[in-house]
Amino acid sequence: MKGKIPPASVMRSVCSLLLLHYTHVQIAAKFGLRDSTLSRYKAQLQKAGMYSPKQLDAMGGDDLMKVIYPGYSGTVKDHKCSEKDGAAGRALVARTMAPKDGRTLIPDYKAPAKEALDGKLQIQLLWTDYLDEAGAQHKTPVSRSTFYNRMREALLKAEPKYDVYMKQDHPYGSELMLDYVGGRYALELGGRTVEYVIFVSCRAASNYTRAEFISGMTTEATCNSLGRMLLAYGCLPRFLVIDNAKALVVKHQTGRDAVLNSSFENFAERLGTGVIANNPYSPSSKEAVERSVGLIEERVLKRMPFNVPMSLDEYNMKLQELIDRYINSAGFRHGGSGTPRSALFEKYEKPRALPLPKTIPQYVTRLKGLRVGRDYCVCIQSKGHRHYYMVPYTLAGTLVDAEISEGLVTVYSGLEEVAAYPRLTEKDEDERNEAVRKNLDFMPPAHQAVAKKRLKYPDAESLVSEAGSLCSALHDFTAGVMQHKGFEGGRHLCIYVINTYKRKGTQLEKSAFAEAISRIMLSPFDSWNSYRIEPVYEDILAYAKSHGGRFEHQTRIDLQDEDESGDDALKYACLRGGSMDHGSNKGGR
Repeated sequence: MKGKIPPASVMRSVCSLLLLHYTHVQIAAKFGLRDSTLSRYKAQLQKAGMYSPKQLDAMGGDDLMKVIYPGYSGTVKDHKCSEKDGAAGRALVARTMAPKDGRTLIPDYKAPAKEALDGKLQIQLLWTDYLDEAGAQHKTPVSRSTFYNRMREALLKAEPKYDVYMKQDHPYGSELMLDYVGGRYALELGGRTVEYVIFVSCRAASNYTRAEFISGMTTEATCNSLGRMLLAYGCLPRFLVIDNAKALVVKHQTGRDAVLNSSFENFAERLGTGVIANNPYSPSSKEAVERSVGLIEERVLKRMPFNVPMSLDEYNMKLQELIDRYINSAGFRHGGSGTPRSALFEKYEKPRALPLPKTIPQYVTRLKGLRVGRDYCVCIQSKGHRHYYMVPYTLAGTLVDAEISEGLVTVYSGLEEVAAYPRLTEKDEDERNEAVRKNLDFMPPAHQAVAKKRLKYPDAESLVSEAGSLCSALHDFTAGVMQHKGFEGGRHLCIYVINTYKRKGTQLEKSAFAEAISRIMLSPFDSWNSYRIEPVYEDILAYAKSHGGRFEHQTRIDLQDEDESGDDALKYACLRGGSMDHGSNKGGR
């Protein structure tokens, strides 16, 4: 129908389907219209304040055409429009009648109409048959668009129309249907304009409705909003009925099972409710929430004070207030005279629903099928950063799942929780999570032995403190090594000296070792090493054993050079002090 005004009957059918929230794909397949054309029609209907098929039924054909095509005048049959459509910016040309000059083969549209009721494919076959017939009679065929338009008019007349609806079986308390209102809505928040979408939930039996503005059609925003709505409902459905939004469903083909978003599926499992994903392009499977979405667009959104600055909570309170007033408290069915949705919910729906869990679960991101590396760590990426979390070494090479909340990472093997850690941030990107690696229970015995050595002295302060608790000589020696070599460069020497001192069995041996360290410290620093300590210790111990357990203590006197004040230049003098016996383990300086 490109460039031409459809017949009024076709236009009415198209608009009815738009107001019933059929998808553009479905309508385009039925009438051969472009998606952009349908978007333009819908925008014109909303601009005119038309949201219900009842409003359409009360409007004449010419009035409807004037709504869709501003500036339209005349009738569909003979009106040739030279006005430009504001949305498309191109001229609209009325369709013309097929010539009746005898040289053109006029199709018989009524006869094959019933055969073409199943869809566009059969119309194509009829068009092919018609071209063959025109060629056989040596006549000119009508244009393809004329054939299709007239055939659709015949189809509409041939298809019987009855004022009926299909009754759906929705037991009270069983189903909660979820959907989103199309488009984004600008809210004035704290001096800035932010766009939000509207998430809608509807009890399938009572049609009781709640809605919220959420930041976007994401899994996290949807689950968090759903949790708040369930608290407001005060009960839990047995099933969540969803469409195929990417936030909820990964893959779903008509007639096949749906692959749910793992994080949403996990949220539903922790709630204790099932999930039903309706077939793609099947709005009748969740007609209650589809109707609620239409009512929100028709009755609520045009009353929302979008230009009034408020907080997000205040906007949501206002939205629900309008929904309660114009939808939940209004008469339900029977021409608006039936029992309100809110009364049906309180009387029938809520008593038959499941009780809420003690706590609504917090939203978590669920990651499935993570491979455990040979270092028995799981790598989880966050905003381009890699973080490593340790699990028991027996899981190396297997697949595990992980749940990520705002502050916690939990790892599962099957249904069993095997590890839980504080969530790392991007600041920890290059640290490979050393704090997590300190979980010795997850390591094989050989790795535990190595880790214990590393973890006993994690820094220079721990080494100096340990040495100081043993004797002053060890303290001075360790502090000097840390000062000159640093932790990584000197920790092996310090650990060796500390452990050797601890292994000495008698007090005499410990005192002799402390004296050996003191004497090593009298030499230049570059000669401080474990290989020089042992011979000095052996000499001191042999001397003590031959002199009744006593030995002389060598002392260093520091003389400041008066000509080099302000520098660290020192003059050393070594004296033989009083003898030491093995009753003291404190070496003098």
